[in-house]
Amino acid sequence: MIQVLRQYLDKYVFMQRATSLFCDISLDRDKLENIAKIHRKQFRSVTYSMKLRNLVLYFFVLGNPIFLHFRPILINFRKVVSPRVEMCIKR
Repeated sequence: MIQVLRQYLDKYVFMQRATSLFCDISLDRDKLENIAKIHRKQFRSVTYSMKLRNLVLYFFVLGNPIFLHFRPILINFRKVVSPRVEMCIKR
């Protein structure tokens, strides 16, 4: 568990530097748990800040390549999004 968490933190060191949390990580369990809590809070705020409009723009810019292996998702996404886009255009 601790090794997996340490690998995860080592992989995302750039995030620690950007948020001024860069520090020498020891194998002390309490420190690792505290850092994991901080990262969870950061990821939570990022996920909640994404709006449907931004998500739609993201998928329209990328186009179909992202859905090559996920055709059912693409079909469902179009069913949900296209009426909403039409409503925005008609206004």
